[in-house]
Amino acid sequence: MNILLCTNGRYAKFAAISIYSILKNNCNENINFYIFIDNTVTDVNDFNKIQNCYSNSKIQLINVDKISKTLFSNLYLKTPEHISAYFRLLIFVYLQNLDRLLYIDSDIICLKPIHNLYYTDLGENLIGAVPEYVLTKGDHPTIKRRYKKMADYFIEKFKSDLNGYFNSGVMLFNLNKIKDKNREFIRLMKIARKNNNFFHDQNVFNIVYKNKVHFLDWNANVLNDLRSLACLRFEFDIIKNYQKLTTDPIFLHFTPTRPWDNSNVENANLWNSMKQELDKL
Repeated sequence: MNILLCTNGRYAKFAAISIYSILKNNCNENINFYIFIDNTVTDVNDFNKIQNCYSNSKIQLINVDKISKTLFSNLYLKTPEHISAYFRLLIFVYLQNLDRLLYIDSDIICLKPIHNLYYTDLGENLIGAVPEYVLTKGDHPTIKRRYKKMADYFIEKFKSDLNGYFNSGVMLFNLNKIKDKNREFIRLMKIARKNNNFFHDQNVFNIVYKNKVHFLDWNANVLNDLRSLACLRFEFDIIKNYQKLTTDPIFLHFTPTRPWDNSNVENANLWNSMKQELDKL
């Protein structure tokens, strides 16, 4: 298996926790981890500990600092730190020889084996991903009103709607179907330069791979906040319906509320358990 994470100095610890959680639940899999980092990552001790403890894994750190500053510093950024969101576009620069690759965000932990997910038949589709659940409820009056600006932006900027919009926190790349990786990178960068609102690379991937995505099971990328009745961002009926769809998470995605920022967030105990186990390695 090939798995990619992208991180900076602030999130390196959390990326290591994500990797540890995968290995803990996939002891019989041989996994190559590729981690795109920049110069803010100065402590790699956690990655070394994991590498030494799990013989079935190989962790390769790839410093993309120079190329990212050259290519991404002038793109849409909510904060300068968000430049790392664009690192995953470099799949088509540094990982051209891979046939298949699973990308995960660093605010995710794994709770189950990923074998079946990783080997999902994507057919002729170029990626596999999970839809943004709230955007599948476009007929919900509150949701329609809340996302009107984003919907209008997509129509005006890209001549596209939000139907089929997916979350980029977990993406399975069918790389053997993309023959010209250099050209693919140019396509992605063209959209990245055009995008200037709402989301970073997530908008880019959604535009480029619209109608070329296989929708994975909801449990492949479970948004932790959206399952919580304590979350005030979403309506009760939205949360209850999402809970019914996501009863058996493979990947639990802590966004936008992170357990390292808020210890009261639902399932923080699961994340803290992974952190403590990693610290004891």
